[in-house]
Amino acid sequence: EDIIMKNERIDFSYNGISLAYTLKTSQEREKAFFDLRSRIFGMEINVLRPFLENFCLAHKTSLQSYTDNLTMSWEQIRKLAKDPLVTIGSHTLSHMNMRFLSPDSLAHEITGSKNRIGAAIGRSIHHFSYPFGNYEAAGEREFDSLKASDYQTAVTTRNTHIFPEHADHLYCLPRIGIDGNNETIAHFDLLMSGALSAFQYLFKRVITTE
Repeated sequence: EDIIMKNERIDFSYNGISLAYTLKTSQEREKAFFDLRSRIFGMEINVLRPFLENFCLAHKTSLQSYTDNLTMSWEQIRKLAKDPLVTIGSHTLSHMNMRFLSPDSLAHEITGSKNRIGAAIGRSIHHFSYPFGNYEAAGEREFDSLKASDYQTAVTTRNTHIFPEHADHLYCLPRIGIDGNNETIAHFDLLMSGALSAFQYLFKRVITTE
């Protein structure tokens, strides 16, 4: 996103992947962003990381610099975890689309993140948030994998409320997403009221893989 906003043109090729975008208008930037996002969405980790590293280097920056600037340090996470109002969960090791992972890779991402965070903060990890969290990224296979990995709950990005019926769907819990781009207090109040999700899902209370 940052690279797209700072350039009027992108021409990049790496390992058989070629990108060419004109970025002079907001519409062109938006189109490029979603095209690039779609490409990244389906990449395996052994392809994704070198692709991103070389993409950043080609635009005079580095993937590590974004990591350093945008993510918390372990020291900050440990401090936050001590707050009684805070629960630290896991989110995989590499934020891949879990539906594209092999069974072994899926298990590694789920248990690896659980163990790494638990060791870093000195407590067990019981809760999980699916990367992307939409229908294309989290389905029945992923729900079953979380259940088998000693987690207690997992949240998707199904944008609705929790009801008593979710007691039978603890690995497919919804959540209200707030991204800060378009929300006003009035819009936030509408989200929290349940009216938008009620109409979006035709008053269906539990949303799983549909």
